[in-house]
Amino acid sequence: KTAFAKQFPLLMSALWIGSEKLKPNDTIASVINQGTLGIGFIGLAECLVALLGKHHGESGEAQELGLKIVTYMRDRANQFSEQYQHNYSVLATPAEGLSGKFTRIDRKKFGTLPGITDRDYYTNSNHVPVYYKCSARHKAEVEAPYHELTRGGHIFYVEIDGDATHNPEVIMR
Repeated sequence: KTAFAKQFPLLMSALWIGSEKLKPNDTIASVINQGTLGIGFIGLAECLVALLGKHHGESGEAQELGLKIVTYMRDRANQFSEQYQHNYSVLATPAEGLSGKFTRIDRKKFGTLPGITDRDYYTNSNHVPVYYKCSARHKAEVEAPYHELTRGGHIFYVEIDGDATHNPEVIMR
């Protein structure tokens, strides 16, 4: 009852059914279930390094803990959906601006911590860090189980050197 239409101009421009009929000072209670309330995250890899000394691309133990963490987040989102009767979900999305901002804040507060705050940004969501050298297959195998847990959305990408358009075999290595 503290969220008003004027606070969400994009969503209130007919993006949510019925939202275009709201006046600026109307609460969004009548239309909030037309959308999803996404709970995003960054820095799983750095979290795992802080807890175990390795990220999920390097260690089966870290992968297991990473899946437990994101499962917990998904379960809490489901609990919120039941409790508040809204559409909550966990999403694994890029947050380039935020990942750099959070790293700067944490470095200022905690100092430079190897594998955690020693880079310019945290790794997006559940991705294997870009600096970690591994095959596309390994990256896919590590990240794939998280897709079931992030039903609000997720992406998968692979960085390669050069143009592999005419050389698909290189992707499969």
